[in-house]
Amino acid sequence: MALETQRSPLKNVKIFDIKITSTPKERLLSYVQRKIDSGDKLYIVTPNPEQLLLAEEDGEFRNVLNNAEISIPDGIGLVAAYKYSTMPRPKSVVKRIFALVRQGLQVGKAILFDQKWLQSDLKLIKGRVFLLDLISLAAVHGYKCVLLGDEKRSAQKAVAKLKEKFPSLQIWGFTGPFLDNNGMPKSNRDILSEERLIRKVNKISPQFLFVGFGAPKQEKWLFRNFDRLGFNCAMVVGGTFDYISGTRRHVPVWIENINMEWIYRLLTGSQRPGRVLNATFRFVTRVFLNKLFKG
Repeated sequence: MALETQRSPLKNVKIFDIKITSTPKERLLSYVQRKIDSGDKLYIVTPNPEQLLLAEEDGEFRNVLNNAEISIPDGIGLVAAYKYSTMPRPKSVVKRIFALVRQGLQVGKAILFDQKWLQSDLKLIKGRVFLLDLISLAAVHGYKCVLLGDEKRSAQKAVAKLKEKFPSLQIWGFTGPFLDNNGMPKSNRDILSEERLIRKVNKISPQFLFVGFGAPKQEKWLFRNFDRLGFNCAMVVGGTFDYISGTRRHVPVWIENINMEWIYRLLTGSQRPGRVLNATFRFVTRVFLNKLFKG
């Protein structure tokens, strides 16, 4: 696949050798619109702390993330990790340990009380919010949108809700094939389903393609079929369709504002404890050790 990320004017940083786009959201939206209007093709990923941990162990997934033209920081954990990594690192190992613990406490406190400082270098962009921004852009400019979801008809349910909000929106929703963790169809039936799905997408030739198969399946599937699919801008969206349709409960706004969504999801059972553990304690430990030993 021919991607021109090297000539992109977007600003990027790295966390665990994974590229993260640090360009503000408004500029990203303008950039996407220019790419569409010029007939170019790109895809957007939405890495979070759990996915960065997975990418360290899965080279293919890491490659897919790093080849995306836009990689938005979808999680306050990424923002905090980058701020932490840019703080001074003493040369003395003993001094370094105490300094890193002190810095960690400072960053942790900032998550609750000093968002301006915390996001001064890398601003949080929530994937589900960015998706709705792109949908709004499509409604204004008459762009076509296709949503690809799971067997529970998540895409079709989301389409129904979006049409209520944007009556003139040109939008379609389809169910994707069953995929393994490598983004490959699980059976011959799924291979045929994938072929039919690609033909449907190409017949519509949308400006926006939103893929919600769950990570890392959706990223690998999109990367593998990038050249076979007719679209301008594709974005992986995880479980966002469920939030749009109302199938999954929204986190209360006041909890979102203090960036404690993971606690809410853990207490309400809306996310498995193992995933919450990865996205918080395991990720924090990995960030600390990375700075302690690697700098």
